Parts: sequence; C-alpha cells; structure tokens
Amino acid sequence: MLLAAGRGERMRPLTDTCPKPLLPVRGQPLLHWHLSALAAAGVRRAVINTAWLGAQIRQRFGESFLLLPPLGEDRDGGRLAQDAAADGRSAAGPHPSPPPKGEGAAPAPVWLLPPLGEGGDGGRLAEGARAEISSDFSHEPLSNKDTALSISYSNEANDFGHALETAGGIARALPLLDAPVFWLAAGDVFAPDFTFDAAAAQRFAASDALAHLWLVPNPAHHPRGDFGLSPDGRVLDLPEGDPRQRHTYSTIALLRAELFAPPWCDIAPGNPGGAAAPLAPLLRRALNAGRVTGALYTGRWVDVGTPERLAQLNGGA
Repeated sequence: MLLAAGRGERMRPLTDTCPKPLLPVRGQPLLHWHLSALAAAGVRRAVINTAWLGAQIRQRFGESFLLLPPLGEDRDGGRLAQDAAADGRSAAGPHPSPPPKGEGAAPAPVWLLPPLGEGGDGGRLAEGARAEISSDFSHEPLSNKDTALSISYSNEANDFGHALETAGGIARALPLLDAPVFWLAAGDVFAPDFTFDAAAAQRFAASDALAHLWLVPNPAHHPRGDFGLSPDGRVLDLPEGDPRQRHTYSTIALLRAELFAPPWCDIAPGNPGGAAAPLAPLLRRALNAGRVTGALYTGRWVDVGTPERLAQLNGGA
C-alpha cells in the first residue's frame, strides 16, 4: 500500500499542478523509488491511494511497473545498464554512497522499463508479464526473468471528493489489497537504501504483532521523535518526560488487515462512508497492548516535506 493522496500543502506552489509523489528526485518521480524497490524485492501487487491530482499518478505509472534483470544480464536491458555504469551512473538513478549493510540494505540496482501504457517494447513486455502475476501476498526472488509489479488505485477524490487520511485510506483500500499482511510506505518519503525484505514479512506474518514499524534517527525538523524501542524490539509509547530515546516513524511498515477492525478501528469494512481517520491512534492502541514491533533503520531517509528539502536532495546535499 503506497500512500499518495495528500495535497502537499507545505510543498506549494510545486504541488499546485503536480502531486507530491510525482515531484522529481534525482531523475525519477519520488514514488518511482518505492515502486522499483518493491518490484526488485519480488512483491507482485501494489495499491496506490490517490486524491489530489490523482489522475496524473495513474497516467504516469499505469497498471504495471516492470523491471529488467540486474546489471550484466545478457539482454538489451543489461547492456543499457552496463553502458550506464560505464558512464559512472547507476541504472536506477544516482547512488552517491554505498548502501549500508543490515536490515533494509538495498539490492543491486536494476534497469527500469517504461510503465505499461507508454508504448514501446516495455509496455508490451509488461502486458505479458502481468498475466502471470500471482494474486496472493508474496515475495518472489528477482531472477533472470522480467519482474512486474501490478498496480491498482483507490481513488478517494472520485469516491468522496477528498482524501481519507492514512487509516481511512487504508481501510478503503483493504478490498483491493485482499491480503492479511501488507507493506505500507508513504509516497513522499525518499529511502533509496530500504529493502522490502521477504524474510521480514515472513517473520511478521508468523508473529502476533499487528504492526511492525521501521523507525529512523530523529531528523532536524522532528527532534523529539515519535516512539521508543525496547531491547526486545517492541515499540513504546513513551510518556512525556521519559528519558529513554525516541525515534521517528519512517512511514514504512508491515501491517495486518486485522488492525483496521474492532477493537483497534471502528471504521466499517471498506470504509463505505468515506471516514477520514489518522493511523496514529490505531497504532497507539495496538502498541499499548504490546502488539507493535519495530526496528531502527539507519539508511538514507528524507521526509520530502518542503521545497527546501527537495532542493537539497536534488542538489546532492
């Protein structure tokens, strides 16, 4: 589930004519980075919720996102990637520093074809690959075959005339997700080193947790952080004045559909009334019951929330 419905008020005037997830970051739309990481990890289905200028997002990405094999494979995509590497460029965009090791470390870059509907061989290949996509929540390792990520859209503006916030949007999209466990990522966050790791998803599915959150060191614009993290990996809602370290929620998580049902959430299944609701109250109910786990992610991460942060990213700062 990729969150892309927000108005992007702090990014105005840039977002007056362009939805924030399509703003360019290092040569690619911001949302493109999450889609490529999901596809590289073998995730086969994604749901994007939209509202403000949502038609542009659908027009840009279509219904399928296709990856070609990694650098060096014996095919046109591999040769193109090889040529890019020879010029000192990553095939998936610039990576000014090596990704860190450990949980969330990125795989080798892969060459990206245009999304379905833009014409050319990429669109035709995506059409063929889409027919083989599993409808189950699954990770399949990137092999010598092309890997496609199918995309569905939950258009909140068409349905209700406004965005439904995070919990409301997820509740609305659950019938499209059609999975007991799913990844969540915000479309306005840049985290190029993060891996949507199959082993992490399997561990989460086997646990009793309702959510697993990736936390990050507190950025300058959010010095107080959001949550604590216990030595055994439980996320903590620390009271005011507690001296323990807080970290910032990265907006990347694994969630259970169960979190969006009573007693954690009172939104009707599928959110037919278009209730707008934030995610934080649901998370706090679950973590106070000891059912939210977490991990600290120390790779590159930026909440692209202002024009100044966007300019810093594109300037290499």
